[in-house]
Amino acid sequence: MVRHFAFFRQLTGEYIREWAGPVPAPSAWVTRLGWPWLLNRWATLVSQPQRGEIGLDVTHIGWPVGDFCYCTCDVVDRRLDCGPPRHYIEVHLTTGEIVANQESHRPIRSAVPGQRVLDITGTALEPYHGQLFGRFVPFEGRLIFEPARHVPRLRKALAAAAADLAPVRPSVPVSVLRGQS
Repeated sequence: MVRHFAFFRQLTGEYIREWAGPVPAPSAWVTRLGWPWLLNRWATLVSQPQRGEIGLDVTHIGWPVGDFCYCTCDVVDRRLDCGPPRHYIEVHLTTGEIVANQESHRPIRSAVPGQRVLDITGTALEPYHGQLFGRFVPFEGRLIFEPARHVPRLRKALAAAAADLAPVRPSVPVSVLRGQS
């Protein structure tokens, strides 16, 4: 049977890593009894956590490997906490135009050819999530945001923050926006 495990620090509950693969099935009596503590013990044994880790069987959630990176674990109750949502925008690579604003507790992957999803959590654009319509324009070797409509607060915030898009910039290099490889 194939299972998916997420590993967290035993003392703090911080995310460490994930693993998915085949594991031996629990014995018939463990399954028949269905005791949570016994199933947790089986999950801990087959996940093979390293020293200082706790492994949670997250197969039932159905998320792909890597999607628990923003979660923490309550190690006493063995429960996941997804924390505050992260904010994303989807950008068309040839025009630099923002085509979607999204919010999620887990990473969002690019699914449309020619478009890229960018995490704007912690940037000057985050407070305006959901109101962002416009495009990224290459200017003097960096990207600047050009709003599609006049939003005075957005322009002032970007000017005050000096359009600090450093966390976004590596995801969409200027050469990609210009159509170069």
